[in-house]
Amino acid sequence: MNNEKITSDMNVMDMMMVMSEGNPGVLTVLIEMMQDPKGLLDILLLDTLDIRGSKIYKLYSDSCGKNEGKFNRTLMALRCLFKRRNSRQFRINLCLTFLRRFNSNGRSAFI
Repeated sequence: MNNEKITSDMNVMDMMMVMSEGNPGVLTVLIEMMQDPKGLLDILLLDTLDIRGSKIYKLYSDSCGKNEGKFNRTLMALRCLFKRRNSRQFRINLCLTFLRRFNSNGRSAFI
């Protein structure tokens, strides 16, 4: 399942399995995200930024301390930055910068 992306022919269950990469902790986070009206959009954003599986859980657990408010603010910051710039190169650079900061200190770059 690694490196698989969400496709238009997937149902919600398939999408959740792709994004969780079989990780039950991530599946729990994704189910929580789906309770929010913007949850599906945030999941699609994470897919676009290649943030799946354990990276989602690290973002939620390690960087945001399992605090839904911090997690939602982090997703909101990613969403805002993603919308401001449309160029593919900007999105790639944003993703790489975010992941470098996220991976270097185990904390979210936007909190």
